[in-house]
Amino acid sequence: MSVEDPSRRAVLPLAARWRRLRLAALAALAVLGAGCTAEQVPQAGAQPAPVAPVTDASTSAPPAPEPPSAPEPPSAPEAPPSDAAPSPIPEPAPSPAPEPAPSPAPEPAPSPAPEPAPSPAPEPAPPPPTGLTGAEGLAQGAAGEPVVRLQQRLTQAGYPTGAADGAFGARTALAVRAFQSDHGIGVSGQVDGATVAALEAAPPGEILGRGSSGDAVRALQQQLNDGPFDAGTPDGEYGARTMEAVYALQKLHSAPVSGQFSGVERYLLASGQGLLPRALAGPEGQQGTQVEIDIAAQLVRVYTNGQLVLASHTSTASGETFCTPAGGCRRAVTPTGSYTITRRIDGWRDAELGRLYNPLYFNGGIALHGSTSVPTSPASHGCVRLPMHIAEYAPDLLPNGTPVIVT
Repeated sequence: MSVEDPSRRAVLPLAARWRRLRLAALAALAVLGAGCTAEQVPQAGAQPAPVAPVTDASTSAPPAPEPPSAPEPPSAPEAPPSDAAPSPIPEPAPSPAPEPAPSPAPEPAPSPAPEPAPSPAPEPAPPPPTGLTGAEGLAQGAAGEPVVRLQQRLTQAGYPTGAADGAFGARTALAVRAFQSDHGIGVSGQVDGATVAALEAAPPGEILGRGSSGDAVRALQQQLNDGPFDAGTPDGEYGARTMEAVYALQKLHSAPVSGQFSGVERYLLASGQGLLPRALAGPEGQQGTQVEIDIAAQLVRVYTNGQLVLASHTSTASGETFCTPAGGCRRAVTPTGSYTITRRIDGWRDAELGRLYNPLYFNGGIALHGSTSVPTSPASHGCVRLPMHIAEYAPDLLPNGTPVIVT
């Protein structure tokens, strides 16, 4: 049996006391911090953990007390156990149901607008004048709607007046005279009651033109040939020769140049107007043959012993400036005056300014000659163009020495 060291007995009570002090401090800290975990709070009746024995030190002085360690962050304390039944969680009071929004009151249906009282129906306008109302008594110089209806009715009957412009001019007067002549009414050019009645009863009229054919065309060709015109052989076909003969008829009477044959041209063909010569050459007066070139009418007339034997459509100088292949430039002019045919060339001549067929020269290099282009208006460089079928026999009709008058 060993003998107990008295110095150890003195140490143990001191260590025990220090441990008790430490546990008390920790418990106080737990209460004050209210944040320690359950593992940090000593349970009642728990035995302290055994303390390792303290060995002898080289000195008998007691060991210095250990500094207290920093307290661990407190944890929320566990709720103490309770034998009482847990209080039931009060249910929230039910929210009051929202009151439904009041429905908008239905708008009242609009009352129907009162129907306006019916306006009294307007009195119907008087019907526009029809037919030839107001035409009786019309004469050259009149104007207005009655003239328009007269012009339209004359044109429908085959006596064209040109545009229905409401102006009673020379062309309308000519159409009235032609209609009166064909219908046995006194030819005056004024619209009387008999003319109105005949116009209202007249059927649509026929107008012949290029492309027409048949007996009516053949009869026309014969009539033209019986006069001072050349429509070619009467074959019943309204071709270039017939149209050029009608050109000459219209130009002779200063009528509009259309190349068509209507009741107006029929009247002109039968009237014999324009058969007297407008110009005479030389002291022989109306003896022999002479040529008149009418620049204004674009017409060639040939007279023999004062009788018109040929009226031909022609085209004279254009009046425009032109330049020759040699470089000179001048204005296209057919000079007026009295001349004489002095020379001729048979067949085609290729001249500086173009081709000439059977040219008959009467003023230097200016000649009557055949051409494949003879428009109704002035178009040459100065010569007088003739349709080819007339240029074929013109040299026989017009020998050298024949007077030529250009007006």
